[in-house]
Amino acid sequence: MPHNKRVTVESLAVMFIEWLKRHRSENTLKMYTGRLKAFREAFGDRRPKKIKKWELEDHFLRENRWPDGTEKAPDTIRANYIAAEQLEKFALRNELIKKRFLYTFDKPVGRLRERLPTPEEVDKIKSVASPAFRLVYQA
Repeated sequence: MPHNKRVTVESLAVMFIEWLKRHRSENTLKMYTGRLKAFREAFGDRRPKKIKKWELEDHFLRENRWPDGTEKAPDTIRANYIAAEQLEKFALRNELIKKRFLYTFDKPVGRLRERLPTPEEVDKIKSVASPAFRLVYQA
């Protein structure tokens, strides 16, 4: 379906998710499926080239805030943007669309660890971890 005039965000998302099922892990599939849910609900029936920048800005402003208006965690915001960007990259790479429909997002950096676990916390983690995880964690 290269450069089909009738391609929609939903049809791109379906193809992207099918590709993920064949080429990526279950966790990656779940992450993108979840992160794209609201994007698909907002723009699913739309042709990507018809979506305006202000509509995208409005969508992400709402999606990246809690109902009380406070901002979600930087990792969550970043993941929401990245999911949309990866959908667009998939569509471009597979020649499903001719040009970008997203603008360049100002993504926050991921959260940094503010503290290291105490020796007691490390022991507790290792006591319930699988042997494989315990080995990696200990390293």
